[in-house]
Amino acid sequence: MSEARSGANCGSATGSGHFVPFPFCFCRHARPISHGGRLTIAIDQGCVKVTAMTDQPALHIHGTVISTYTRIVQVVAEEAGIGWQITATPAQSEENLRRHPFGKVPTVTIDGLNLFESVAITQYVDNVHNGGALQPHDPVVRAEMDRWIAIANNYLFPTFEHGLLMPRLAHRYLKTPLRSDIIEAALPDIAHHLGVICDRIEQSPHFAGADFSLADIFVYCITRPVQLTPEGDNLIGQLLPLRHWLNRIGKRKSIMATR
Repeated sequence: MSEARSGANCGSATGSGHFVPFPFCFCRHARPISHGGRLTIAIDQGCVKVTAMTDQPALHIHGTVISTYTRIVQVVAEEAGIGWQITATPAQSEENLRRHPFGKVPTVTIDGLNLFESVAITQYVDNVHNGGALQPHDPVVRAEMDRWIAIANNYLFPTFEHGLLMPRLAHRYLKTPLRSDIIEAALPDIAHHLGVICDRIEQSPHFAGADFSLADIFVYCITRPVQLTPEGDNLIGQLLPLRHWLNRIGKRKSIMATR
């Protein structure tokens, strides 16, 4: 048995980066098409590109099409109201290594700049194209946001990704045997991490305080895939404040546009 935490509301939870190749690339502007917006679809050598015609600044994302950090960048672009498109780019390709010396994705081009590392990308997009609306101005609240982004990147993502999501994805898409041993070994840490973020949601409506911020985007995009697994759904189902927070954040237009 593994316990996330003991408390009146969160209670206890118990539990019983690799590139996943897809035979397509997907490029799109994800904002709802309305008010005369035009949508173009092209198929070129098996590559499907969907792009919305817009006069807004364009964010060009290079990276894995179905990716936690790609989605984080997409959500921030949606919050800023700017168009975006994706070109499927393997992390270790020569093309990507020219953009990112350590061979990570996503990278982006915007305003004539090549940017890499998701924190830098999201802060730039929010500062330049959204007036910094997703970043608190108060230094204390800003420190709280920065802390939770760091927690999401340094603790939540590696534990969730390697201990649960990668074994599940490999089994589903690559048809490899399910590594139940890896999942079982990781469940105590996954339950603990979920309990920590549940504790925070009991104290505050958002991770940086009263207002939605970049921290919520990072934590949501990293935690939501866990909920889509049988093990994660079981754990989160026992942490009601966290489940309710995921449901509430999942209804934001920026989140719904990037599902």
